[in-house]
Amino acid sequence: MDKKFQEKIFNKFKDHKTTEDFALKTIKEMFIPFWQCKQKIVVEKNVEIDRFSKIILELINNDVSSHKAICDFLGIKDTDFAIMQFHYLLKNELMTESIQNDEIIYKVTHIGNEFLRNKTKIQNLETIDFEYYYSDLTQDFFDINKRIDKGVSQKSKRFLGYKIFQTHKLNNSVEEFLTHKNRPTLNVVKQNDFVSFFNNQKKDSTFYDFEDNTIESHKSSIKFLLLEYENDEDSQKEYEIRHSKNSVCQFEGYTLESKLSSAVTKYYQY
Repeated sequence: MDKKFQEKIFNKFKDHKTTEDFALKTIKEMFIPFWQCKQKIVVEKNVEIDRFSKIILELINNDVSSHKAICDFLGIKDTDFAIMQFHYLLKNELMTESIQNDEIIYKVTHIGNEFLRNKTKIQNLETIDFEYYYSDLTQDFFDINKRIDKGVSQKSKRFLGYKIFQTHKLNNSVEEFLTHKNRPTLNVVKQNDFVSFFNNQKKDSTFYDFEDNTIESHKSSIKFLLLEYENDEDSQKEYEIRHSKNSVCQFEGYTLESKLSSAVTKYYQY
């Protein structure tokens, strides 16, 4: 790190902890470990009525209620793929079927009528790929486009996200690193926190389940400014993690990351 830059940072933050009897001793840039993750998630999605379903339900309500009469009206055969729509409506309890005079007769249910009037929606299950980042130190999930300290539900209007580096591409012999330790697995992550994080990220769907126990994870890092303070009486140390031009996409100053600061202090204590 350039000496002139170090001096600038020292003069700016040297008195930051003097009331707590801590003096600024060391200034350096350091790569903080994170995990880039990807896994398959089963989600519930609310589906509005499609045009074909609406036509079938409206025909039934207008007394075109036998399977044959509906097919004749629509010009489809029992071998057509469109017949699957009948199974879809029955499976989701939008209509019922019965046999009358050797004919299949359909009737729209209360749920079907609510669906027809757009007062309710069908919940469909589907599997999606979900990508996110996991903090090695704080052991929680975060969106790289939002400040770590501000949580998953808030986003700075000016903050444009963090610069992510693939750890294996960095020169370990030159740069300073904290070691990756807490690889995320379903056995160790806080699943309730994950569900809350996922639902906050995916507003158009709701978490239903993990498809399997697999989490694809890769080592990544963010380069922060690290300030080391020391108490001269008992040699106790505290650390501050702050933004640098190397840590964020748009530099707005040496913003303090409180959660990471606390986590790094604990890391060095133990």
